[in-house]
Amino acid sequence: MKGGTYTPAQTVTLGDETYQVMSACKPHDCGSQRIAVMWSEKSNQMTGLFSTIDEKTSQEKLTWPECERCAFD
Repeated sequence: MKGGTYTPAQTVTLGDETYQVMSACKPHDCGSQRIAVMWSEKSNQMTGLFSTIDEKTSQEKLTWPECERCAFD
């Protein structure tokens, strides 16, 4: 996220798969736009989640990529 506030990648193990996990948010307004990304070196796959908050209704909208586990060659 260009210019965003982000966390350093952390290693997380789920089952027998190890992932690098990071998150980022909109500068000075982390509550309104956030993203989380998981990447597996073993399977060469990545997935993520984008979260936005509607300021008028306070409802959160979660958006996943069309391909939840996309391979990168």
